[in-house]
Amino acid sequence: MKKYLFLLVIIIILLPVSGRVFSSHKKYNEIVVVTCSENLDKSSIEEMFSDNVSISVPAGESFFILDFNGEIALEKIDVKMTGSGEISIKNTDYSGKQNYGEVTEGKRYFGNQALECSELKISLKSDEEFIISAVKIYGKSNVEEYLYTENEILLDEFDVRNPVSVYRSPICKYVELLANDILKEAGSDITDHEKIMCFMDYISDYKIGVTKSDGGDYLQNLIIRKIGSCGDYSNLLAALCTTQGLESRLYTLGNYPEGSGHAVVEIKMDGKWSVYDPTYALYYTTTPENSKNPEVLSFEDLRAGHGRDATKIMASENHIFDVVSYEYMGPEIYELANPAGEVSPLHKLYYPMYVEFSGDMEINPSTYQGGNYLGIGSIGNAHVWTIAGLQKGEKYRITIEAEGGIWGEITEPFETFAEVKNSSIDKNSCMKWHGEENEKWEIELTACDKEIELTLDYSEIGDKYHYIMLKSVVIEKIK
Repeated sequence: MKKYLFLLVIIIILLPVSGRVFSSHKKYNEIVVVTCSENLDKSSIEEMFSDNVSISVPAGESFFILDFNGEIALEKIDVKMTGSGEISIKNTDYSGKQNYGEVTEGKRYFGNQALECSELKISLKSDEEFIISAVKIYGKSNVEEYLYTENEILLDEFDVRNPVSVYRSPICKYVELLANDILKEAGSDITDHEKIMCFMDYISDYKIGVTKSDGGDYLQNLIIRKIGSCGDYSNLLAALCTTQGLESRLYTLGNYPEGSGHAVVEIKMDGKWSVYDPTYALYYTTTPENSKNPEVLSFEDLRAGHGRDATKIMASENHIFDVVSYEYMGPEIYELANPAGEVSPLHKLYYPMYVEFSGDMEINPSTYQGGNYLGIGSIGNAHVWTIAGLQKGEKYRITIEAEGGIWGEITEPFETFAEVKNSSIDKNSCMKWHGEENEKWEIELTACDKEIELTLDYSEIGDKYHYIMLKSVVIEKIK
């Protein structure tokens, strides 16, 4: 697969350009202004692109982010302005935080090679107000037309054969066509393992970041924009494999490093499950000399520590961005991640939370990984709260407040329950939620030690989403 160097910060010198690098340029018009700094007006920037009107840029620093509705081969940018100001442009993700490559100064043309670009952040800096009368972007779309048009559903969002059904995303015809495109150069005599490696090689060219979401088809947005993270890469690999008749399931590795985590795919070949990590095109094998059909370790193997005795094969370094990346690759993550398991409404994972009690306190549970909801979502989500700093023999009240009623695909009441270690529950060990405004679950307990473990769980089992969103957790001593 052809590789590109991710990209640059371009400092534009606003001087006449001598000579042409490309024989012709086509102005790109499908531009969306995603956001801008508070000192600019988003509607005015939109008018500049649609109606060729000027915008006034105030003194100081400002920016706006553009989305091209998919990847384009960016050839040239022309900026017309009045006054003095610095304009820097970088290829970025939706959040505007990622930068891919090296500084290239003094170039308005990008040499003989067009650059792959999905979104641009244009930063502006000046000591005084100046005027921009036009920003013209030249390039052409890299997106195959079928990605927009071939939307026939092959597996719907509830089909159990669809691994991304856990995120309520269908697999459509365009995914199959993409898979066939990726594999067409590999020939017909190709093993399932080699197909997976082809798919991971393709995914290795995706940028790291948060892509713009417009509420449309999730996989389609991901493929068109080619920006995502480990979860997105895993979902795409699983979907591509499904079009080739390979059964896949998604796994999450939580809180390793603490507060972070990772996502991988387990794929079934010849009756055996094998783990592949599409972020780094990585797998663990006991037969590294066999590149066509190696023995690849399963999640169960890796969880049991057998990755330490196997060979790690990593085929891409494109998504290594700092030393933390290596923590996601090592065998330790499979052994120490907490929780770790299959992403499925039918598989319950217990997310750990820790708090040091220092007097009556209110906690925002969404600041903890897995703390934002309790119940059946894409993951069956339960909590294990470790509460330290208590006084032995004293009574405490833990008040859990839900936000916005009952969520999911079932509107019936939702039942939760609490269990505790090193303590006894005096009142309200169970709660039936009815979806009323500002419902609260007040658990009263007596601490039998300075540190207790409180498990918040639910009794319902099923594949339909049914959960509460947690607004706050209040811990207070009962006086």
